[in-house]
Amino acid sequence: MKLRAEIRYLLLLSLAMQISLAALPQEREFIHYTNQDGLPYSAITDFAQDSQGFMWVAMRNSICRFDGYEFIEYETLDTAGQNVQLKVPVFLTGNNGEVFVTTTDSRLFRYIEELDKYEEVIIPGEYSAYSNILMQENGDMIFLQDGQPYVADSEFDLILPLHEVYVDSKQFIKGRNFIRIAEGRGKLAFLSSDEYLISVDQESGQAYKFAVRYSHPDNLHLFDIDSYNNLWISDAEIGLTRIVLDSGEEIKFCDDCEESRRIPHNMVRSVVYDNELNVWMGTENGIAIWSPVYDNIDYLKYDPANPDGLNSNAIYKIFPDNLGNIWVGTYFGGINIWYSGHEFFSIRSAGFGPYDLGGKEVSYITEDSNGDIWVGLEGSGVNRISSETGIVTRFVNEPGQNSLSYNNVHPVMEGPDQKIYIGTYTGGLNIYDPVTGLFSYINMDNTD
Repeated sequence: MKLRAEIRYLLLLSLAMQISLAALPQEREFIHYTNQDGLPYSAITDFAQDSQGFMWVAMRNSICRFDGYEFIEYETLDTAGQNVQLKVPVFLTGNNGEVFVTTTDSRLFRYIEELDKYEEVIIPGEYSAYSNILMQENGDMIFLQDGQPYVADSEFDLILPLHEVYVDSKQFIKGRNFIRIAEGRGKLAFLSSDEYLISVDQESGQAYKFAVRYSHPDNLHLFDIDSYNNLWISDAEIGLTRIVLDSGEEIKFCDDCEESRRIPHNMVRSVVYDNELNVWMGTENGIAIWSPVYDNIDYLKYDPANPDGLNSNAIYKIFPDNLGNIWVGTYFGGINIWYSGHEFFSIRSAGFGPYDLGGKEVSYITEDSNGDIWVGLEGSGVNRISSETGIVTRFVNEPGQNSLSYNNVHPVMEGPDQKIYIGTYTGGLNIYDPVTGLFSYINMDNTD
């Protein structure tokens, strides 16, 4: 069951939904989750979303899973099966949705879905003091050991120096001490103690070197590559710098920069994009939202007079989920969630057009494995909304034809055979095969 998937589409289909298209950033409303709502701790360090859509929340010394309704705290077990108290856990996620947890004391845990628990990953002794571990898109790990980068498979059975995997990087890597690493969109980035940035193109293997400036390694709070091949570096004294990895071009943001580059605090821990490609920057003193298109910046801050705004200014993590909602992890303010539907969802009305529903009385909503939405209607059959085009296909009773047996539809679901099972009122169970486009029936003549 995907996280709040049905809620998402209820919003889409609700005819009574109120949408404020002109809402300003400072008017964004947040939902808050704190200890009073079942969140085990209110100091949030990280978020992740798995392949099922569940949200994972990391706290100062614990992790939990949120299914849209409740928080479930998880144990992390060492090799002896004993529970381990985590030290500032951070999530690593792979393309297949696999979830790992790493900690500041160099321990690594993998979520075992079949057992519904986390177990420690054994790392060979000579690499057990690793730092800055991250997961590549192919599932391999990259980490630093004694200032040098290494590549390992997810089981740590094969470990190689990075310069043996990307030969061109050897000219820049050998003899340097590295303190930070990042990976994203086919790029690797390494920050050295002598203030150089090494960028490696994973496809071509080519490596590049840029000079960068930072005040001290202890002041670095963010070193991350976004989905547009920009590297973001946060320094608590200097501020935030965006570096285009293909060219080395820089843009700086700081608390005393010009107006369109001014952020509320130089300590930035998180940078993400929303659905409109605005950049959200989580700082120690609220959130700055920068529009690259209009080159202007707005701010979100805690306001005691606004119960629907941020409930804390100390922002530790911002995370956009699969639906475009923005999750904000705060220090002692718990979780603040901005549901993008307040500004981006549209209304599906009943009508005769290709994007209109076949009726107003919605009785059931579900999603199939292709991402298409199935809507059961009272008296108007069942509708399928294409995830690719948004076009609505209507299935209704057509006497004498292979069609829906009855138009009063309630439960709709996809079976393990990827057929659609449709429950009707007095028309029995209808089974629709998307491959053949035909219906079969069980107890169709039932009139009870």
